[in-house]
Amino acid sequence: MKIKKLNRRKVVKGIGGFTVIAGISSSPLGSLAADVIGGNEITSVESNEKGSELNFLCWEGYDYPENSDPFAKQYNAKMRFQLVNSDPDAVNKLRGGQDKVFDLVNLNNPWANVMYNEGLILPLDEATFRPYYDRMIDRFKWPYKWAHSNMDGRLLGMVQRFGPMSFVINTNKISKATARSEGYKIALESNMKGRYGILGWPNETGYVLSIMADANPYVKKTPEQLEKIDEITRYVLKNAKVVDENPGALNNALVNGEIDMYMAGGTYTVSSLRADGHPECLSVSPDSGPIVGRGGIAYVEITSVINNPNLSPLAGDYLHYMQTPEAALRIARSGGTLNPVCTMPELENQLSANELMAIQYDELDEHMSLCAEFEENPDYEHMSAVWAEALRGRG
Repeated sequence: MKIKKLNRRKVVKGIGGFTVIAGISSSPLGSLAADVIGGNEITSVESNEKGSELNFLCWEGYDYPENSDPFAKQYNAKMRFQLVNSDPDAVNKLRGGQDKVFDLVNLNNPWANVMYNEGLILPLDEATFRPYYDRMIDRFKWPYKWAHSNMDGRLLGMVQRFGPMSFVINTNKISKATARSEGYKIALESNMKGRYGILGWPNETGYVLSIMADANPYVKKTPEQLEKIDEITRYVLKNAKVVDENPGALNNALVNGEIDMYMAGGTYTVSSLRADGHPECLSVSPDSGPIVGRGGIAYVEITSVINNPNLSPLAGDYLHYMQTPEAALRIARSGGTLNPVCTMPELENQLSANELMAIQYDELDEHMSLCAEFEENPDYEHMSAVWAEALRGRG
């Protein structure tokens, strides 16, 4: 990809030290190898920042006023949001020219490297942003794999929300032990026809369908594996009671007794039900599976700065803001759901016992140990086409 000539005053708020991993010198940003986002200025309001605009392509939650208003008021800024409903689709928007529209992008973990390798996002200054990682739980302590470039080792974004995203059960109908031992294949049992729901996100649920076919979703599948995945996809979508892009619809079906489980789903999708007095609704992951022994999947959101030729001067400041304890607490509670965040030790005393129960905090570390963090699915285009065909077959 041809790299655009950047206005340094708009892109770089301050240059700190940068260390290239030994033996790695290539960079998708070519001659811009020294241009990074950072510096002390990100923690204060500068005169050129007041009244600026900030455009954010993100998953739901950051767009809620309780999260954006404090920052917007501090900078007298105008913030605009476009919500993501699929990581691959969001990346395609940036490839299609919307890298000139947005300043920040918030996607799941594997996509930071995809975007950086195509010149769509900018690196961050390590001296500026490493201290934020030092405050995170051990899983994300420096150097966290997915936040760094696999080409030149640079820091590509800031981690915040994360959690298991495997499946959700009603333990009055399916025991936790059964769910963990049998996994997603419970849905293939004849007595489960019309007793489960499907989250209508083909990327995330596609991971689950691969695992049901005993195939690692993160590697190129054989023709035989794809044939099995296709068969399972058609069967699962045909016999689901509910297929919906809204996790709330699946939660309603679960608590009303229409379904006994749904997939994909996880800690955050079921958190509102648990907080409202339904602890029998539980996020679970299989004990084992084809992803190097794991059968669970987990998302980790990373927020990155887009390589926009007219980048907002607020981009780096917002990365600082979102990591403050006050902002992190708001995003953990945002939008009617609850999410674990990377700085949970700073927040656990501020969350109520009911909120901690809702995110299954007492077993979060164990649950995450059963999960493999998202990676790009090399067969996504094929699988999503079969998915769309099967959906049409539902009528």
